[in-house]
Amino acid sequence: MRWILALTLLAGSSFYLYDRYRRLNAPPSPPPPAVEPLPEPADLLSVAEIKRIRRSVDDPNPAVRMTTLELLFDVRDPEAVVLLNKAASSDYDTDVRLKSIALLKTAQDVPILKLQGLIKALTDFDPAVRVASLKAIGDVGDAAAAPWVADALKDSEPDVRAEALRTIGRFQDKRVAEQAALAAKLREQYEQAVQRAKDRQERDGN
Repeated sequence: MRWILALTLLAGSSFYLYDRYRRLNAPPSPPPPAVEPLPEPADLLSVAEIKRIRRSVDDPNPAVRMTTLELLFDVRDPEAVVLLNKAASSDYDTDVRLKSIALLKTAQDVPILKLQGLIKALTDFDPAVRVASLKAIGDVGDAAAAPWVADALKDSEPDVRAEALRTIGRFQDKRVAEQAALAAKLREQYEQAVQRAKDRQERDGN
Protein backbone atom coordinates (compact mmCIF):
# COMPACT_ATOMS: atom_id res chain seq x y z
CA MET A 1 0.00 0.00 0.00
CA ARG A 2 2.81 2.40 0.86
CA TRP A 3 4.62 1.81 -2.39
CA ILE A 4 1.43 2.64 -4.36
CA LEU A 5 1.09 5.88 -2.43
CA ALA A 6 4.76 6.71 -3.01
CA LEU A 7 4.41 6.05 -6.76
CA THR A 8 1.35 8.30 -6.87
CA LEU A 9 3.17 11.13 -5.10
CA LEU A 10 6.21 10.70 -7.34
CA ALA A 11 4.08 10.81 -10.49
CA GLY A 12 2.20 13.89 -9.27
CA SER A 13 5.41 15.70 -8.37
CA SER A 14 6.96 14.88 -11.73
CA PHE A 15 3.94 16.17 -13.62
CA TYR A 16 3.92 19.38 -11.53
CA LEU A 17 7.62 20.03 -12.17
CA TYR A 18 7.23 19.29 -15.89
CA ASP A 19 4.24 21.59 -16.21
CA ARG A 20 6.02 24.39 -14.36
CA TYR A 21 9.13 23.97 -16.54
CA ARG A 22 6.97 24.06 -19.67
CA ARG A 23 5.26 27.27 -18.56
CA LEU A 24 8.52 29.01 -17.66
CA ASN A 25 10.14 28.16 -20.99
CA ALA A 26 7.11 28.74 -23.18
CA PRO A 27 7.54 31.55 -25.77
CA PRO A 28 5.85 34.82 -24.80
CA SER A 29 2.37 35.43 -26.05
CA PRO A 30 2.20 37.53 -29.18
CA PRO A 31 1.21 41.18 -28.63
CA PRO A 32 -2.38 42.08 -29.35
CA PRO A 33 -3.04 43.36 -32.84
CA ALA A 34 -2.71 47.10 -33.31
CA VAL A 35 -5.96 48.97 -33.21
CA GLU A 36 -6.52 50.95 -36.34
CA PRO A 37 -7.40 54.60 -35.58
CA LEU A 38 -10.91 55.59 -36.45
CA PRO A 39 -11.13 57.75 -39.55
CA GLU A 40 -11.96 61.40 -39.14
CA PRO A 41 -15.67 61.99 -39.64
CA ALA A 42 -16.53 63.55 -42.96
CA ASP A 43 -17.99 67.03 -43.03
CA LEU A 44 -21.71 66.76 -42.59
CA LEU A 45 -22.54 69.81 -44.67
CA SER A 46 -21.01 70.94 -47.93
CA VAL A 47 -20.02 74.55 -48.59
CA ALA A 48 -23.03 74.94 -50.87
CA GLU A 49 -25.36 73.62 -48.17
CA ILE A 50 -23.92 75.99 -45.57
CA LYS A 51 -24.45 78.90 -47.93
CA ARG A 52 -28.09 77.91 -48.32
CA ILE A 53 -28.47 77.64 -44.54
CA ARG A 54 -27.06 81.15 -44.09
CA ARG A 55 -30.04 82.57 -45.97
CA SER A 56 -32.27 81.52 -43.07
CA VAL A 57 -30.54 84.13 -40.90
CA ASP A 58 -32.92 86.63 -42.55
CA ASP A 59 -36.02 84.52 -41.90
CA PRO A 60 -38.94 86.58 -40.54
CA ASN A 61 -39.38 84.10 -37.66
CA PRO A 62 -37.05 84.78 -34.68
CA ALA A 63 -36.90 81.08 -33.71
CA VAL A 64 -35.74 80.16 -37.21
CA ARG A 65 -33.10 82.89 -37.20
CA MET A 66 -31.74 81.80 -33.83
CA THR A 67 -31.74 78.11 -34.74
CA THR A 68 -29.85 78.99 -37.91
CA LEU A 69 -27.23 80.93 -35.96
CA GLU A 70 -26.81 78.09 -33.47
CA LEU A 71 -26.37 75.55 -36.26
CA LEU A 72 -23.81 77.66 -38.10
CA PHE A 73 -21.91 78.17 -34.84
CA ASP A 74 -21.99 74.44 -34.06
CA VAL A 75 -20.64 73.45 -37.49
CA ARG A 76 -17.96 76.16 -37.14
CA ASP A 77 -18.99 78.11 -40.16
CA PRO A 78 -16.30 80.78 -40.73
CA GLU A 79 -19.07 83.36 -41.07
CA ALA A 80 -20.80 82.37 -37.81
CA VAL A 81 -19.09 84.99 -35.62
CA VAL A 82 -19.79 87.73 -38.16
CA LEU A 83 -23.47 86.78 -38.31
CA LEU A 84 -23.70 86.54 -34.51
CA ASN A 85 -22.12 89.99 -34.17
CA LYS A 86 -24.77 91.40 -36.46
CA ALA A 87 -27.60 89.60 -34.66
CA ALA A 88 -26.37 90.61 -31.19
CA SER A 89 -26.34 94.28 -32.10
CA SER A 90 -29.18 94.72 -34.57
CA ASP A 91 -31.74 91.89 -34.56
CA TYR A 92 -35.15 93.31 -33.72
CA ASP A 93 -35.99 90.39 -31.40
CA THR A 94 -34.63 90.70 -27.86
CA ASP A 95 -34.32 86.94 -27.33
CA VAL A 96 -32.26 86.59 -30.50
CA ARG A 97 -29.93 89.35 -29.36
CA LEU A 98 -29.56 87.79 -25.91
CA LYS A 99 -28.89 84.30 -27.27
CA SER A 100 -26.43 85.66 -29.82
CA ILE A 101 -24.52 87.35 -27.00
CA ALA A 102 -24.47 84.06 -25.07
CA LEU A 103 -22.97 82.28 -28.09
CA LEU A 104 -20.42 84.98 -28.83
CA LYS A 105 -18.86 84.73 -25.38
CA THR A 106 -18.12 81.03 -26.02
CA ALA A 107 -16.27 81.70 -29.28
CA GLN A 108 -12.78 80.28 -28.76
CA ASP A 109 -9.57 82.17 -29.57
CA VAL A 110 -11.44 85.23 -30.83
CA PRO A 111 -10.18 88.58 -29.44
CA ILE A 112 -12.80 90.89 -28.00
CA LEU A 113 -12.24 93.50 -30.71
CA LYS A 114 -13.55 90.96 -33.22
CA LEU A 115 -16.63 90.39 -31.08
CA GLN A 116 -18.07 93.75 -32.04
CA GLY A 117 -21.59 92.48 -31.35
CA LEU A 118 -20.81 92.46 -27.61
CA ILE A 119 -19.43 95.99 -27.68
CA LYS A 120 -22.27 97.39 -29.79
CA ALA A 121 -24.81 95.70 -27.53
CA LEU A 122 -23.60 97.94 -24.69
CA THR A 123 -25.73 100.68 -26.24
CA ASP A 124 -28.80 98.49 -26.82
CA PHE A 125 -32.11 100.13 -25.91
CA ASP A 126 -32.96 97.16 -23.65
CA PRO A 127 -31.13 97.26 -20.27
CA ALA A 128 -31.25 93.45 -20.04
CA VAL A 129 -29.25 93.22 -23.25
CA ARG A 130 -26.72 95.75 -22.00
CA VAL A 131 -26.28 93.80 -18.76
CA ALA A 132 -25.95 90.52 -20.67
CA SER A 133 -23.30 92.06 -22.90
CA LEU A 134 -21.30 93.26 -19.90
CA LYS A 135 -21.46 89.81 -18.33
CA ALA A 136 -20.34 88.23 -21.61
CA ILE A 137 -17.43 90.66 -21.91
CA GLY A 138 -16.45 89.79 -18.35
CA ASP A 139 -16.57 86.08 -19.22
CA VAL A 140 -14.30 86.66 -22.22
CA GLY A 141 -11.97 88.55 -19.89
CA ASP A 142 -10.25 90.64 -22.54
CA ALA A 143 -9.38 94.00 -20.98
CA ALA A 144 -9.18 95.56 -24.46
CA ALA A 145 -12.91 96.19 -24.00
CA ALA A 146 -12.30 98.26 -20.85
CA PRO A 147 -12.89 101.67 -22.50
CA TRP A 148 -16.37 100.64 -23.62
CA VAL A 149 -17.12 99.06 -20.27
CA ALA A 150 -16.04 102.28 -18.55
CA ASP A 151 -18.50 104.21 -20.72
CA ALA A 152 -21.26 101.99 -19.32
CA LEU A 153 -20.59 103.54 -15.91
CA LYS A 154 -22.55 106.54 -17.22
CA ASP A 155 -25.57 104.39 -18.16
CA SER A 156 -28.95 105.64 -16.98
CA GLU A 157 -29.81 102.24 -15.47
CA PRO A 158 -28.25 101.39 -12.08
CA ASP A 159 -28.20 97.67 -12.90
CA VAL A 160 -26.07 98.38 -15.95
CA ARG A 161 -23.70 100.63 -14.00
CA ALA A 162 -23.35 97.99 -11.29
CA GLU A 163 -22.59 95.29 -13.86
CA ALA A 164 -20.02 97.56 -15.49
CA LEU A 165 -18.25 97.87 -12.14
CA ARG A 166 -18.31 94.11 -11.67
CA THR A 167 -16.88 93.61 -15.15
CA ILE A 168 -14.03 96.01 -14.48
CA GLY A 169 -13.40 94.13 -11.23
CA ARG A 170 -13.21 90.87 -13.17
CA PHE A 171 -10.65 92.41 -15.53
CA GLN A 172 -8.58 93.39 -12.49
CA ASP A 173 -8.92 89.95 -10.89
CA LYS A 174 -7.78 88.28 -14.11
CA ARG A 175 -4.79 90.61 -14.40
CA VAL A 176 -3.76 89.90 -10.81
CA ALA A 177 -4.08 86.15 -11.40
CA GLU A 178 -1.99 86.38 -14.58
CA GLN A 179 0.70 88.38 -12.80
CA ALA A 180 0.77 85.88 -9.94
CA ALA A 181 1.11 82.99 -12.41
CA LEU A 182 3.93 84.80 -14.21
CA ALA A 183 5.73 85.52 -10.93
CA ALA A 184 5.42 81.86 -9.92
CA LYS A 185 6.80 80.73 -13.28
CA LEU A 186 9.75 83.12 -13.07
CA ARG A 187 10.47 82.02 -9.49
CA GLU A 188 10.45 78.38 -10.56
CA GLN A 189 12.81 79.10 -13.46
CA TYR A 190 15.14 80.99 -11.12
CA GLU A 191 15.19 78.18 -8.57
CA GLN A 192 15.90 75.65 -11.32
CA ALA A 193 18.78 77.79 -12.62
CA VAL A 194 20.23 78.08 -9.09
CA GLN A 195 19.97 74.32 -8.62
CA ARG A 196 21.70 73.64 -11.94
CA ALA A 197 24.53 76.00 -11.00
CA LYS A 198 24.86 74.29 -7.64
CA ASP A 199 24.96 70.86 -9.29
CA ARG A 200 27.71 72.02 -11.68
CA GLN A 201 29.80 73.34 -8.78
CA GLU A 202 29.48 70.04 -6.94
CA ARG A 203 30.51 68.07 -10.05
CA ASP A 204 33.47 70.38 -10.69
CA GLY A 205 34.51 70.13 -7.05
CA ASN A 206 34.60 66.35 -7.27
